[in-house]
Amino acid sequence: MITLDEIGLHHGTDKSSSLHGYLEYYETLLKPFRKKPVTVLEIGVAGGESIKVWQDWFYNPDTRIYGVEIQDRQLPEFDKRTQIFITDATSPNAVYDISRVTGPIDVFVDDGSHRSDQLKAVLSLWWPHIRSGGVFIAEDLHAQFFYPWTDAGEVKFTDSLSPWFDRLHENGMNQCGKPTVGDIEEIIMRKSLLVLKKR
Repeated sequence: MITLDEIGLHHGTDKSSSLHGYLEYYETLLKPFRKKPVTVLEIGVAGGESIKVWQDWFYNPDTRIYGVEIQDRQLPEFDKRTQIFITDATSPNAVYDISRVTGPIDVFVDDGSHRSDQLKAVLSLWWPHIRSGGVFIAEDLHAQFFYPWTDAGEVKFTDSLSPWFDRLHENGMNQCGKPTVGDIEEIIMRKSLLVLKKR
C-alpha cells in the first residue's frame, strides 16, 4: 500500500521526507479520518502540492477539501471536492464567511505565514470551528524563533499557549484525570508541530 509520505513525495510537498518529514507522523494521526467523509481545511496553499496530497489521501467521495491562500496564485486544477478561498485566514469576517461554507472541520492544518501573531489569531479564531474529535495542526514552528516570524519583544506562539494548557487541565476542576467540561482532549508537541485534538 502506498504511504502518505510516498504520496507527498509524488506531489513534491515539503511536508514529505524530502524536507520536514511531517507526513510520516500524519499517517498515524490522520489514518482514522482517511475513509470517512471528512472536511479538511489547510491555510497556506502555495503551489497546491499539499492540497493534491489531501485529495489522494482522503479518498471518500464525500470528503470536502478547502484551502485558504492570501495570494492570488496560479494554481493547478483540483478535483471537484476541493475549493480554494483567496483571503486572509486571520480576518474574522473571512473566518465567518468560510466556516459558513465548510461547516465543522475535521482536519485543520495551518501552513500559512508561520508568524507568531498570526498563529495565535488562527488558533483563537478557528478552534470554535473544529468538530468534536477533530484535529488542529500548526506547522513549521521552528520559524517562530527568528525575526520576522516573531517580532522583537513579542511573545512566541508556543510561549503563548499556557492558557490552552490550563484549558486542557480544566483549571484543576474535579482533581482527576477524566475530562469533564473541557473541549481539549489532548495537546501534542513535536519538533516544529503543534497538534490539538478536540474533545
